[in-house]
Amino acid sequence: RVSGVLALSRALGHRALRPGVSAEAEVVGVEVGRGGGALVMASDGVWDVMGAEEVARVVVEGAGGEPERAVEMLLEECGRRGTCDDASVVVVNLGALWRSRATSLF
Repeated sequence: RVSGVLALSRALGHRALRPGVSAEAEVVGVEVGRGGGALVMASDGVWDVMGAEEVARVVVEGAGGEPERAVEMLLEECGRRGTCDDASVVVVNLGALWRSRATSLF
């Protein structure tokens, strides 16, 4: 809850609760070469119990870069660590996108 008034999932950009709530996104640009890599988007339920390096290790080493397996492994690990929040994960294999030329969609 934000200020005891609004659930956070509905709070983004709520004018009455500024400056504590903002709709301004945090954006980071990273150039990805043909070698690929992975994009991981996850909710607080993941980040509360795992660090970025741990997540990367699971995706690259544990799941061998297979997105579906990486999601399963990450959610299982969050459960083992007792996350108290919802855990949602999306993993995108950027190498596969590059090879399929799907980058033209962006």
